Amino acid sequence: MTTQIPTDHRYKQTVSRRFSQAVDTYDQHNLLQQEVLKLLLPLLPTSPRGLWLDLGCGTGESTRLLSQQLSQKQIIAADLSPAMLMKTREKLPVSTVCADAEALPFAEKAFAGIWSSLAIQWCLQRHQLFNELYRVLSAEGELVISTLLEGSLEQFDQGWRQVDGSVHHNRYPSAALLETELMAAGFTQVRVLQQPLTLYFTTLTALTDSLRKVGASTLSDVPQAQFAKSKWRAFSQFYESLRCPDGLPLTYQVGFIYAKKRNL
Repeated sequence: MTTQIPTDHRYKQTVSRRFSQAVDTYDQHNLLQQEVLKLLLPLLPTSPRGLWLDLGCGTGESTRLLSQQLSQKQIIAADLSPAMLMKTREKLPVSTVCADAEALPFAEKAFAGIWSSLAIQWCLQRHQLFNELYRVLSAEGELVISTLLEGSLEQFDQGWRQVDGSVHHNRYPSAALLETELMAAGFTQVRVLQQPLTLYFTTLTALTDSLRKVGASTLSDVPQAQFAKSKWRAFSQFYESLRCPDGLPLTYQVGFIYAKKRNL
């Protein structure tokens, strides 16, 4: 008799493996993360106190920025990928924990704040995620998070829909839905600010590398397979029609989230 592995467990294993495989190319291709972190940093409180969790720390760039506002002893960096955590430790002497954001291995009220950039979009069960974040925050603890919103990868999506009618990336929630879900979890002072960010690439290969070589090529509901050459050629022709003086565009809708736990 074989044990059936839950679908979400297989998905998380795949996400962890993809990011671990991308650990050596991530920093070279993480253009989006670099831009998003610049915009997320001002949402941090002026003088953050207590212990903070960097959730989905990746290779440690987000942790490095957080350490400019906090001492390294005030930071715990967590990620689903063991390889990413190793890279973080190479950059900074911070405590690291391999953790699933939907089942955090921390006690209740362990953190004064949670900082996370472009990580929670990989979570399948957001209600469970937000309940966990609420659980591990102390009273009046703060969330400072960025994630992807509905409408991200617009050009990529449009191209593949024309070619084969399929979605080739994960689906993302609206800002309004995230706000509703956070309030349902008990958070207060919830703000979800949406901002489009467009990156430009000289070639389609460079554009797809910006996804593939940071590990962002996993879909929860679309089988991974080699595309037929004819489909790829049609997709390439569509994307070339979008070329502008800056290059080939790829637009993300980024959500910047601030919220607090109630003072119970």
